[in-house]
Amino acid sequence: MTKSGPGLTVSELFTEHADNPIGIDGPRPRLTWLLESAGPGFSQSAYQVEVADVWDSGVIRSSQSVGVRYDGPELTAGTRYHWRVRCWDQNGDPSPWSARAYWETGLFDDSDWAGARWIGGFEDGSPQLRREFAVRGEVVRARVYLCGLGYHVLMIDGARVTENVLDPGVTSYDKSALYTTHDVTAAVQAQGPHVLGVTLGRGFYGLSPEDTKYWGSAPWLGSPRLRLKLQVEYRDGSRDVVVSDTDWLVSGGPTTRDSVYLGETYDARLVQTGWDRPGFDASEWRRAAEVAAPTSQLRPQLMEPIRVADTLRAIEITSPSAGSYVFKYPVVTAGWIRLRVAGPAGTEVTLRYGETLHPDGTVDNRGDAGLTNGAIQTDRYVLSGNATEIWEPSFSYKGFQYVQVDGYPGVPTVDDVLAQVVHSEVQSTGSFSCSAPTLNSIHEISRRTILNNLHSVMTDTPIFEKRGWLGDVNVLLPATIDNFGMHRFYRNWLRTIQDGQTSDGAGVELSPNPDPAAYTDPIWAGVIVDLPWQLFQDYGDRDVLELSYDSMARYVDYLTSSSDGLIQQGFYGDWVSPATSGTFPWPPEGAQLTATAYFYRYVGVLAAAADELGREDDATRYRELASRIAAAFDAKFFDRSAGVYRTDREVGYRQTSNAVPLSFGLVPADQVDRVVENLVADVRARGNHLNTGHAGTKELLPALTAHGHVDVAFAVATQRTYPSWGFWIENGATTLWEAWETNTRSRDHAFLGSIEGWFYRDLAGIRPAAPGYARIAIRPHVPAGLDEVSASVRTVHGVVGSQWRRQDDGLHLTVTIPVNTTAEVFVPAAAAQEVTAAGSDFVRVDGDRAVFGVGSGTYHFRTSVR
Repeated sequence: MTKSGPGLTVSELFTEHADNPIGIDGPRPRLTWLLESAGPGFSQSAYQVEVADVWDSGVIRSSQSVGVRYDGPELTAGTRYHWRVRCWDQNGDPSPWSARAYWETGLFDDSDWAGARWIGGFEDGSPQLRREFAVRGEVVRARVYLCGLGYHVLMIDGARVTENVLDPGVTSYDKSALYTTHDVTAAVQAQGPHVLGVTLGRGFYGLSPEDTKYWGSAPWLGSPRLRLKLQVEYRDGSRDVVVSDTDWLVSGGPTTRDSVYLGETYDARLVQTGWDRPGFDASEWRRAAEVAAPTSQLRPQLMEPIRVADTLRAIEITSPSAGSYVFKYPVVTAGWIRLRVAGPAGTEVTLRYGETLHPDGTVDNRGDAGLTNGAIQTDRYVLSGNATEIWEPSFSYKGFQYVQVDGYPGVPTVDDVLAQVVHSEVQSTGSFSCSAPTLNSIHEISRRTILNNLHSVMTDTPIFEKRGWLGDVNVLLPATIDNFGMHRFYRNWLRTIQDGQTSDGAGVELSPNPDPAAYTDPIWAGVIVDLPWQLFQDYGDRDVLELSYDSMARYVDYLTSSSDGLIQQGFYGDWVSPATSGTFPWPPEGAQLTATAYFYRYVGVLAAAADELGREDDATRYRELASRIAAAFDAKFFDRSAGVYRTDREVGYRQTSNAVPLSFGLVPADQVDRVVENLVADVRARGNHLNTGHAGTKELLPALTAHGHVDVAFAVATQRTYPSWGFWIENGATTLWEAWETNTRSRDHAFLGSIEGWFYRDLAGIRPAAPGYARIAIRPHVPAGLDEVSASVRTVHGVVGSQWRRQDDGLHLTVTIPVNTTAEVFVPAAAAQEVTAAGSDFVRVDGDRAVFGVGSGTYHFRTSVR
């Protein structure tokens, strides 16, 4: 249909899905733009990209506005490129040129580092390094490129260069490490002497084996080290370069101990005032030594940095004993304390962080006996005695709701012990609310828990392990992507996950992974297949699918060759299902069924990926393999006489064993109704409670909903008794817990927050119908007892919205569709005549839905069905 009205405008430009990024790698960056129009139904029919003085694409007849490849001359490292775009609408009318955006290339290969060496040779504490340099003219541009392992803090003339913390992100350091790029032009404007100052922390690269049993086997462990390049460009076209070498000077600093698990000790008496400023007497400092490179692969850190996102004040202070104060914060969080204190020199203040308290009111900061014995999460600050002192850690973060302060001179107030909330600075891209308070509370604590576990990788807990368990990620992909802008975060992490893949194709169960010999359950290791596919589906990133295809295929081939008649053995299975037997947290039914079901799903994904990439022979081969796996699964696990999936263990009915096959399409068509009926019957027999662990919880509510039982799913979701999310809330939870029980180890564990996917994709009904939401499906489900839902997701094309509300005259549904996309809206109604729908086209009836097609814009539907 031809639309009339105002044409298109280009509103935002992105390079590699970032806003004006600096330090990107790759010779052909991908360009994306958002479009706006004042009227409905607009789409792009052509575009033209212009990169100033370098490349003009000409007019390209295409609707593509996401991931358009730069296709001009070879780019130069360390160079800024400005670009703009204009588009033509479906009527052939051009938009104005967009405002200019830019990208800046990083360092493409080792030669671009201009001879910068790895320097180190420091064994104790957190070393401080300095290098003087001079500015000799008018500076137009200055950049620092650096990799300081494990973490680094960069200063110029005593001022911190960036708000980033815990830089660089975690990797398998023997395979690859990340460097960061910083615009320091403003810091070096004055002519004359300047000083580069870098403090290094141990991070996960330099962990002491005694700090944690697990990481002690990591092949990369080493002492802190630095590689740095500063490039200063002048108005006259000349440039100066300063690099890390043995002319740098090094000294011990006031941070005498740092451990990401145990905490930090900072002795303010050891501060050398002015050490990172010109004029400092460094005659007692020693020269840095050249050390071995940790890896030959340095790549730019292209994900969002970790930063302080918020500050919390305590809501309660108690004193379990004289001189001991316990601060309680409003929610469980991750980060550290900003301490303000004044007192005599040498006074030691101890901060102990924990999620819970001992019976005597003191903070429980005991570690996990399998990982870290004894006390963890303890900071110690030794006063200098110089007036009021303010300090916060630099090289560790903690998970906590309580902080115990001992040794404080005087009585601390809430403003003396402030909690800093710290996580990767991903953008909030989703919103959800509804008329059910329990669901709103679950949504709030789920989002908080996800953020508390984003520290360059997604961790399982910010207190005990801080490890990137991939089974958590696998079940949380929709939940995280619907709520936050996860594209750059996940794409960066995916490279580390792929680094861990072994030569025989086996994946890893966590990343970074210090022990490649560890067993990998398909639910965990298979994220190497699921993640590229999800990035393609939700962000339209075909490039990552193409780059990842070989690793995906190698993993599937590994599973095939290591299976027993196409049955997988698994290992962890449906982790932390309710404690109904002595096997907790291991699933009483074992791991074979879920492992084999995931094997089937990965093969299906790989076949679809092969189709997308034009690998027809692979697609045919993997589809045939999927059919054989389905037959083996049916023969092994399906009890046809009962209409139930089960393993050979006599443990009674298991919801996960049936919800997973339903969700994955493994149930024969003529058996679906029986399997669904038995699943519903079990849920109802349990008083509308689940009995699922992390894998089954993700699939249970969507399976019930897809098969006509959204009312049952809603009853499970809104429960307030054990086991349920509401039970946690009744017991004071402000974040998600690791298990359904109140004695759970961790109270900040995200994987049971997979219900978020059900909120967005089932209750609100927002789903991509084509990669990157180029086409959209809006199919809301309306359970009895729920009167209103409102949700939105910011996609790569713009914001998609779905809102429905029961009113006296029926159900009202409002949808918002971004420019340059189309949507099908599935309205609850048996016929088009039952729906009032202005500006949309009736398409067909789909079961109990009338389907309408729409272009961009906002549309209102009303149906008599309530």
